[in-house]
Amino acid sequence: MDDQHGPVGYWAPPAGLTGYVTGFHRFRVPDVPGGYRDILLPSPATIRIALHDGARWSTRIGNRVFDNVPDRTFMGPTSQAGQVAVEGSGTLIGLEL
Repeated sequence: MDDQHGPVGYWAPPAGLTGYVTGFHRFRVPDVPGGYRDILLPSPATIRIALHDGARWSTRIGNRVFDNVPDRTFMGPTSQAGQVAVEGSGTLIGLEL
């Protein structure tokens, strides 16, 4: 884990991409007993790619559950907060459109 930046990082897009991309994010999750849980804020449409070290990712948005989210996925946009659960360690990177 990047101790300087923590498990979650957000970056603004370079000036040349501002009309197409709203931001980038990274979730780097260690393997913790009982799994890792966190809240996802409402977001624009996002392309997400999981770089697995054996992690199983699931997401709940409202009453919809997406269990064992695919390694490459297009999510959102969302108008409500959600929950993410991770069993095992892994990294998820996102490109917000």
